[in-house]
Amino acid sequence: MDNNNINYNKITNDFVISIEEQIKQKRSLQMNLENEIIDLSIRLNAIKSLSFNSVTGNTFMEQLSNTVSTAVELKNSSKPIKQVKATVFNVIDKEITKFEKASIVLDLVVAHFPDKKGSENFKTQVSSLLSLLKKNNKINSYQFSDSKKDTVWGKKTWFNEDGTPKEEYFNKNDYYVE
Repeated sequence: MDNNNINYNKITNDFVISIEEQIKQKRSLQMNLENEIIDLSIRLNAIKSLSFNSVTGNTFMEQLSNTVSTAVELKNSSKPIKQVKATVFNVIDKEITKFEKASIVLDLVVAHFPDKKGSENFKTQVSSLLSLLKKNNKINSYQFSDSKKDTVWGKKTWFNEDGTPKEEYFNKNDYYVE
């Protein structure tokens, strides 16, 4: 009887350990997939924003090459995408106190990565992360006119239930430059 109990306990323990290992592997795979989805989303958003630039003469393929190079550079940099994504979220969560235009948010994020200062490609990647965080319901934006340039970004808690910004976080006059 004691021998049966010992065998039963050993089998049960082995089963529990096996399940725990499978859960760890599943979490690791989920994290890897999430990072790949982020990477692909950044690349896709950057590609969607490409257009022929007649001023610089850059062709679509040159722009595509630069965009993909930047995405690969960001992925392989000392500051991985996950850290950049966390920085974007933290800037909105902790550093701004009211809705801000994307250019302000981008400048605050870039300040955390001095080696990327002046890199328009990096700003494009960060802008894509803003859109991705919105898509994942981490942050939100509000467009207060028909123009895309009149879009501001902020925390989800800064919105009323009807989707309008709360007055204490938004004053339309703050965003017009005369």
